[in-house]
Amino acid sequence: MKRKSLKSALLGAAVCGAIALVGMPVAHATPVITITLQEAGYANYVTQSPAPGGPYYNGSFGTFTINKIGSSGDLLPADNFSTNSINTSTSAGGTLYVYASETGITSPTGIQSFLSGFTLNQPSGALSSVTETTYYDASNALNGMATQLGTATFLGLSSGIQNSAPVAVNLSSTNPYSITEVFKIIADGKGSDNATITMQVPEPGSLALMGTGLLGLAAILRRKRRRA
Repeated sequence: MKRKSLKSALLGAAVCGAIALVGMPVAHATPVITITLQEAGYANYVTQSPAPGGPYYNGSFGTFTINKIGSSGDLLPADNFSTNSINTSTSAGGTLYVYASETGITSPTGIQSFLSGFTLNQPSGALSSVTETTYYDASNALNGMATQLGTATFLGLSSGIQNSAPVAVNLSSTNPYSITEVFKIIADGKGSDNATITMQVPEPGSLALMGTGLLGLAAILRRKRRRA
C-alpha cells in the first residue's frame, strides 16, 4: 500500500467511491477518467483526471511493478475512451485487478447497442488467466458494475479474439452515467501478456467508440519469493 491518491490510474479506484459533480448542470458536466489498481492485502491505488486528458501511473503497487499505465478520453459526447499499460511485473505472482472507469457521461443518450471485443496476444510463462469485462452503470458509480455489457476469459497461454453479442442499453438522458472496463490478471510466476478491450456503439453513418478500452499488458512475473 505504497501510494494513496493517484486519480484512477487503473488500480485502487474502488476505495475512492463515486465521483460527484456537484453544482454543475448535467449538460455541462465534465467526464472524469479514473484508473484503479487492486491486489489482495494492499490498499487500493487510485488516480484520476478530467477528460479529455487522463491519468497515468508508473511505479510499484503491491507485488507488482507497473510502467506506463495511462488513460484518456474525449469531452462530451464521450465517444472515445482508452487505457493502456506496458511492462507490468511482479516479484511473487498474484492477482491484479485493473479498473478503467469514466464517470459523469451525459451523451450519447437513448437506446444504444454496445459491442464489446476482447483480445489477448502473446501470452507466455506462468500466466494462469486473463478476464476482461465491460460495464454500464446508470447511477454514475465509479467502477460501477450494474449492467454487464460483455466478458471474455483467456486461460493459460490461449490467445485470440472474442466478441460479445450486442447489448442494448437505454442510456440516461436525465442523469450522468459511467462506463467501466475491468481486467483481472492471474499469474503463478514469470509470464507476460498483451490484452485489449474495445467497446463500440453504432451510430448513423459511422461507428462511434462509446468506450474504447485498451490495456496492453506486458507482465514480467518473476519467481515467487517468500514475504517477510
